[in-house]
Amino acid sequence: DKLAKDNNVTALKMKFSENVPTKFGFINVSIATRVIDLRKSLEDIKKEIRHGHWYDITKAEKILKSEIFDCSNITKEIFGKYQEMKKLIAVDEKVRPDRTFDLMFEIIKEGNGFLVGAKEGKEFVGFSYFFLYKNYVYYGSVCVLPNKRDLFVAHFVQWQAIKYMKEKGAHSYEIGWQVR
Repeated sequence: DKLAKDNNVTALKMKFSENVPTKFGFINVSIATRVIDLRKSLEDIKKEIRHGHWYDITKAEKILKSEIFDCSNITKEIFGKYQEMKKLIAVDEKVRPDRTFDLMFEIIKEGNGFLVGAKEGKEFVGFSYFFLYKNYVYYGSVCVLPNKRDLFVAHFVQWQAIKYMKEKGAHSYEIGWQVR
């Protein structure tokens, strides 16, 4: 970290022609992520979105509406809808403990997170949770009702969140680690 700071390094990309570290006993934990520079215009950010994703977002915007919940308007009732949906879509019996959800709610109340809900009519069909640290935003989680996945809720919510992040003056958005 010190070396990077001293040399104004903001990103590092390494590529091996083959997985050399595993030959020396290291475990391959390759990960990839994407950081979106929110200092760019919405138009420039939009240009970096894959055509197929943008098509899905445009289609969803005709059907869905978004609501954003932060420290100024989050309620236990709204957060409870997110929590219930997360439990509903849990793949196995291991659902986050209620204490974890309590902490997530407190993070929003303290101004260190926000929740974006997607509605079809009057019904929430999906949510995404985001963490804030200074001017940086980190993707937390998503939940979408199984019978509403064809509405591209997740892509829609991501775009709504990006617009909100820009309004709030965030500098970057880490969309999350993807294990390869």
